[in-house]
Amino acid sequence: MKLNIPLLQKIMRLTWITTIIIISATHFLTAENLKGQVLEQRIDLSYRSANAKTILKDLRERVGINFAYTNHLDLEKITFTDVYFKDQSLEYVLKTLFRGRQIAFSEQSGTISLYAIQRPGRIIGTITDEKGEILAGASLKIVELDRHFGTDNEGAFSVNVQPGRYTVEVNYISYRTARKTVSVTADGLVDASFVLRSEEGALGEVVVTALGIGRAKKQLGYAVGEVPGETINMVPQENVLGGLSGKISGVDIRRSGNDLNAETYVYVRGRTSLAGNDEPLVVVDGVPVGGTAVMADISAMNIEKVSVLKGASAAALYGSRAGNGVILITTKSGRTAKGLGISVNTNVTPSIPYRYIELQNKFTNGRRGVFNEADGGRWFGPEEGTPAIHFGSDGEEKPMQFYDNALRDYFQTGVTTINDIGVTGGYDKGSFQLSLSQMDGKGIFPGMELKRLGLGLTAVYKVTNKVSLTTNVNVSNPKSDNYTEINDGGDDLYYDVYNTPPHVDINDLKDDYWATKNVQQRKVTDGYSNPWFSAYERKRKFDNVRGFGNLRLDWEIAPSWKTMLRAAYSSTDNKEEILKPWSFDGFSGASRPKGSYHISNKQERESNVDFLTSYDKKVGDFTFAPAIGANIMYQDRSALAAGGNDLALPGLYTLANVMRGGLEYESGRYEKRVYSVYGMASLGYKNSVFVDLTARNDWSSTLPKENRSYFYPSISTSVLLSEMVDVPEWVSMLKLRGGWAKVGKDTDPYLIQPTLTQGYWGDAYSYSLPSSMPNSSLKPEIATSYELGTDLSFFKGRVGLDATYYKAQNKNQILNVGISPMTGYTSTTINAGNVENSGIELGLLLVPVKKKELEWNMRMNFTKERSRLVELVDGIDRVSFGGGSGQYAFTDVGGVIGDLYSFDVMKVEEGEYKGWNLLDANGRWKIQEDLSKLPKVGRFTNDFAIGLTTMFTYKKLSLSASFDWRQGGQFFSESMKRLARDGKVEDWKNGYSSSTFAGVLGANSFNGDRDQLANEIKNNADYRDHNVWIGGRNGELGGFPFNGGENGAFFPGVIDNGNGTYTENFGAEGTKMFDAYRFIESSGSFWRTGYAFMYDASFVKMRDITLTYQLPDRLAHSMASQKISLSLYAKNVILWTKAGINIDPESAYNEGQQGFEKWNTAPWTIPVGFNLNITF
Repeated sequence: MKLNIPLLQKIMRLTWITTIIIISATHFLTAENLKGQVLEQRIDLSYRSANAKTILKDLRERVGINFAYTNHLDLEKITFTDVYFKDQSLEYVLKTLFRGRQIAFSEQSGTISLYAIQRPGRIIGTITDEKGEILAGASLKIVELDRHFGTDNEGAFSVNVQPGRYTVEVNYISYRTARKTVSVTADGLVDASFVLRSEEGALGEVVVTALGIGRAKKQLGYAVGEVPGETINMVPQENVLGGLSGKISGVDIRRSGNDLNAETYVYVRGRTSLAGNDEPLVVVDGVPVGGTAVMADISAMNIEKVSVLKGASAAALYGSRAGNGVILITTKSGRTAKGLGISVNTNVTPSIPYRYIELQNKFTNGRRGVFNEADGGRWFGPEEGTPAIHFGSDGEEKPMQFYDNALRDYFQTGVTTINDIGVTGGYDKGSFQLSLSQMDGKGIFPGMELKRLGLGLTAVYKVTNKVSLTTNVNVSNPKSDNYTEINDGGDDLYYDVYNTPPHVDINDLKDDYWATKNVQQRKVTDGYSNPWFSAYERKRKFDNVRGFGNLRLDWEIAPSWKTMLRAAYSSTDNKEEILKPWSFDGFSGASRPKGSYHISNKQERESNVDFLTSYDKKVGDFTFAPAIGANIMYQDRSALAAGGNDLALPGLYTLANVMRGGLEYESGRYEKRVYSVYGMASLGYKNSVFVDLTARNDWSSTLPKENRSYFYPSISTSVLLSEMVDVPEWVSMLKLRGGWAKVGKDTDPYLIQPTLTQGYWGDAYSYSLPSSMPNSSLKPEIATSYELGTDLSFFKGRVGLDATYYKAQNKNQILNVGISPMTGYTSTTINAGNVENSGIELGLLLVPVKKKELEWNMRMNFTKERSRLVELVDGIDRVSFGGGSGQYAFTDVGGVIGDLYSFDVMKVEEGEYKGWNLLDANGRWKIQEDLSKLPKVGRFTNDFAIGLTTMFTYKKLSLSASFDWRQGGQFFSESMKRLARDGKVEDWKNGYSSSTFAGVLGANSFNGDRDQLANEIKNNADYRDHNVWIGGRNGELGGFPFNGGENGAFFPGVIDNGNGTYTENFGAEGTKMFDAYRFIESSGSFWRTGYAFMYDASFVKMRDITLTYQLPDRLAHSMASQKISLSLYAKNVILWTKAGINIDPESAYNEGQQGFEKWNTAPWTIPVGFNLNITF
């Protein structure tokens, strides 16, 4: 079915507006003091003695004000004496007259309605355990009001509420959660005492597992990470993933930047795929919806909880796509009690830039002391005050003024606003939850924007007492008119602003960046664009409508026999346009003198139909719960793209305006089906030993007929030692768990049969085979894993520890490899490789303080993992994970995924000069560029990661914070490499000799004595063992006389004479000099050595900090609401980086390649904001 996107957008907007009106009207009718035109009317009143009914009658007759009320108010009995009001508003008069008389009023359609204020009732009770011991500090909640409170030191509680029907929920560490429904009348007193059943160590905690099935955590033989919605929403999130960072062991979440357009990458238990296919599956309300990109389109406020299935045992039942883990999202459901509830949440988050790349401001564009505005390098160019004809001097030679404001004036404070409205309802036949969300974001990059509308609906209808229907629907519409990618080949987002020379005030380029409208930009020089022109005229637009939902039928055939049938559908329709104007200048072939225009439409559809029937039986000390099910999955993807370079008319972005010779187009369609059957059985003995068995078989259309069927089983067990043997009272739980599982993975469509590609030349068409040879013997990947762990709990759950060790082998990995062109192809897809992944995960819970009105808790997690390449097929011993410019990510057999390699300077291997750098005849370094001989210099994965979340709660005030520490690992910075090459930074802050101003020694060393300089260098091992340069940008900085100037420099080392002898190059007469800028430019220099621009990836971030205050209930009720809370927060604040170059190590991605940072040079920001939450 093809979605009518414009119509859908109108419906969403209309729904949004209608809901606002409904909520406003509801608030209007229930408020006590809302102002209206009649209430604002000014009146005079004077009575020596009168009753209320007489006064209202006089007002109606004299002033024409209509009143509505019922006789039970007994207005005749309410008398007043000495009444006098002069030019007062009717609202003020009525408030004064009826103050303290339990009568309220409101205006509706010009009529003032009077009504009795319902007197509240009271819910009281005590919380005890099965032994009758009081439970002080237990947490209670009135579900319908989302109102939280606790028991006192005697285990008692008391709370006033308006008359109605409510659900009271109580939670206490190490005890099962309990609920009770009560009816409260005016002035009534209701006892809602609870006797909680002990579940030591939170054994009764229920977590969501595979297929959306809730299981008691004590029964699980594998690790499941879970974060409740309240924790995720401590700080408003544009992307749900932001609320998970650092909060679950074994889950690595990385954001490639700090602006709206940054991509987020997620790895569960490390990277194990040789083809880079490491993305986990996202499941919403039990239905697979795709990869992690979908999480950016789900409102965080609509989430009840997020669970992460990390191991194969946990995820096996989800089939092929679950091999990399599963992220389970459970959305909020409707009310359990009758009535309507409304919640409103709004927040504003400014993102304030505060730390920038440190650029040098001493020299402007030029070399050898000569000003050259067209030269992108800032080497020995003129200093401030030098007269020159330059941009803005009107063709006259004028002294140059330098500015240090380019980055600070260019990047702006970004602002994101998020508004969420939730409407919940319930009655005897069912319930519903309707949520609407709206996001409006402005990035820190000029012109960057992102908007999103979203709608979510969950509804349950009880057909009978044993049959119910449930539906979940989510529709979102993210879009933008300017959402340029950070890296786009040579067209990098921040390239132009960093090329603005210091003698140009960037603000002078802003107001009118067109020299000729739509034809020619106004810029400093050729080679790069006016930064403002680049920001506002180069655009990537997109309009994406994403929807997913399901309809589920549940039938309780018998008390122990249940059956579920579900049909689910998800779709994505994305339209994208890329606009480049006339006169656009880009780097490395990206310039478009006549502009360009490209447009694409992508559609993705997926349907799932699944069936599950389960049985649950207890016989004596044994429990038995088998289930069988089946699934049919169908995917349909299509894409249409067209466009080209050279626009016939400037400023017109249509396909018809693309010159015929440059117009290109392509289209494609991809289909895939997977049929599955699965079964599982849960066995229990005496509530202390549990065993889970699962089995699944898939038939995938992407594999050859003889290999398309693959079977994978799992087994896991949990043993509660604390239930089997006597333990001290302070030991709450001792649990051992373990599991073994096998998971199969298929591949993309059309790798087993050839597909033709159509081409054309003029009116002639041709068809060609693909460059990759099909493999008709392809097999499924198989991942086999086991894990062992323990869960410990002490002091009634106030201290907890969980630990997991896991090991997995991913065999038969499907990857593309090069082959001989003699075959007619350049590559083929094969089964090759065995990656062994192992790791340790730890979790720690501490509740140091827990009293009635004060609590402090901490949760900490630790992760350490490695993925090692154990074997490949014969003839292949290395897999590439990206790189370039002398820096690479290779994994050799026996190596670890993430290993980094670099070009390096060749050394003398033996003799007198052993260890010294080898130089060519020009005194430049000889570089080892043979990829098979490159040294391993680092690894882009961290050594370990630690996350910490803590919260202090005192009465209605809470302070929470979470921290994320990643230690070890390295990354290559292409940004620092390019900035250093162009002389735009004074020091790239890496190594023994990383200053661009001066080498470690220079012409001024030893009072200019060259022989003494040479002797010092030759006899100092530091200069031998570190790659250094000698000299400076000018004479003042240590430059040697060279080429008519004083900017000479050299590399210490020896020149190979080719006959076994060497010529020293240590600074004495005859030393081979070169222009100082060449120590880092072109071949034979630092430019060719990737290691010199490799940095430590360690960092510490404060992921979020929030201060929340909940207004007193009485004050909230006076504003016609049940609950009002206010929050101040900040998020993603970088506290420390080992690299020290003001580049975020987390953003070390270049077009998806981890460990390679390129132009991710936006300033660091502090997003701070304010959040208001109101529940009606």
